[in-house]
Amino acid sequence: MRAKSHLFKEVNCLSYGAQQPMLMKFLMTLILLLWCITGVQAQSWDCQIDFESRCTPADGCSTFGAKGDDNTKPVSVAFDSAGNFDICIYSGCYQGQGAVLSTSPFLSITEADAEWVGVTPRRTNVFIVLDIKENIGMFKADVFAQPMTCQTVEK
Repeated sequence: MRAKSHLFKEVNCLSYGAQQPMLMKFLMTLILLLWCITGVQAQSWDCQIDFESRCTPADGCSTFGAKGDDNTKPVSVAFDSAGNFDICIYSGCYQGQGAVLSTSPFLSITEADAEWVGVTPRRTNVFIVLDIKENIGMFKADVFAQPMTCQTVEK
């Protein structure tokens, strides 16, 4: 009689163990569904420049103008923690979604072969880095190697 009782307990333990993966799948699905419903959004930034700078291997780096003078061209940089970016310079923008390489303490985004949407179509590599605590960053696109100050955008 004891042998049957012991065997019965083993079978119950085995059947309970088989149910655990189903319970875990259900819980993971529920968590994923709740995450999608709550709409976790990427954090966004808008950035400005105080001067325009360009760098080339042959010529090194140089600056043009200063904040508020007529020599500094309008530059608008917007990006988010999901890697989406718009870097608008002169008459067009580099746009895309790059790979997010890190999120803390620096957010860094890179995109190889980003598309220029503007007068003359072209492509270039883009790199954006931001100190998320101080909101100071830089971007590199084409010949532009530009420091910038940023503000978090509330959605």
